[in-house]
Amino acid sequence: MNVVAQIEIVKERFKDRVRELASLQVIGIYLFALFILLVVLFASKLFEIPMPNFTGDMPRLGKLKFYSGIMTNLGVFLWSLSGTVCIFALWVLRRYLTTQKVNYLLFSGIISYFFAIDDFFMFHETLELHSGISEKFIFLAYMI
Repeated sequence: MNVVAQIEIVKERFKDRVRELASLQVIGIYLFALFILLVVLFASKLFEIPMPNFTGDMPRLGKLKFYSGIMTNLGVFLWSLSGTVCIFALWVLRRYLTTQKVNYLLFSGIISYFFAIDDFFMFHETLELHSGISEKFIFLAYMI
């Protein structure tokens, strides 16, 4: 068997493996989405909260203008994008990077996702309301 034929066999095996993994990932994503929907449905029934309160957009639920909260939404989007780029770059380049660069990409991705979650759930505002700690100190702690 010549080298070209062997390369074609390896390519086909690789393609089959990618298709197999991709189909498993898609099934996992759909199962996770179904699980989340079932949890929300269960919570809706258990706590007697209308389902649109879980699934509706905040400006509509609060009867606000469509642009209300746009900076927060863009912030969540950009933090998530930043985290995804860092983790993807780490995943693709991990074999070629030094430990220091791997750690940099990993922690940058984690910090970006942390800020996305904080922005999305408004933890820094909630913490200020319930603990009395100024938002300035919370941001200072984030910077440190």
